[in-house]
Amino acid sequence: MTTYIYRTIRTRRGAWRSVAGALGDVYGLWRGEIGWYSDEGAIMSIAELPSPVEGVISFDERRLAATVRPTHTAPPREDGIYAHRWFEVRTEHFAEFLDLSEGAWPSFESTFGVRIVGLWRDPEAPSGTEHALLITRYPSLAVWESSRPYAADQSPGAEEARRRFVRRAELTVRTGVRVGRLIR
Repeated sequence: MTTYIYRTIRTRRGAWRSVAGALGDVYGLWRGEIGWYSDEGAIMSIAELPSPVEGVISFDERRLAATVRPTHTAPPREDGIYAHRWFEVRTEHFAEFLDLSEGAWPSFESTFGVRIVGLWRDPEAPSGTEHALLITRYPSLAVWESSRPYAADQSPGAEEARRRFVRRAELTVRTGVRVGRLIR
C-alpha cells in the first residue's frame, strides 16, 4: 500500500517560487486561496520530502493511505481550484461513508465537470474515528458553488449524487474545507 505524505505548510513571504523550485518529485503543491492564510498551502508526496524545504518555515505532516481513489499514483495536473476537505467520521460508519462517496462521484463528476482526485484516510486517527481527506478539482469557484447541495439552481443529473452526499453528511461528525490552486 502506498503511503502519501500530506504537509500543511507555512512559507516565507513571497516564497512560493522558491518552494516549488526546491521540491523534487511531488504529488502536488497547492497555494492556499480560501480558508488558508496568505502564506499557507499544502504539499503532498509519495516519497519523503527534504527537511527543511527552501522557503517553508513550518509544517504539520500526516501520513495517509488511499481508499477507493486514487487508483494510481499519477499526480493531478489540471488547472482549476482544488478543494481539500477533511472529514471526521465514526469508525462504524466509515464503510458506508466510502460507499456513498464512491457511488456519488460518477454523476457528480459528469454533471459539474469536476474530478475527484482522491479520498485518503489517516491510519493514525484517534480510536473510534476516521479522519479522511478528499481532494476535488473544480474548473472554477463558480462551479464549486453551483455543485453545493443547497445551490438555488439545481443541476439536472446530480440528484443521486446529492442524495448520497446528504446521507454522507448525516454520518459525518464534522468537516472543513480549504481551497487551493495547484502550482506544481
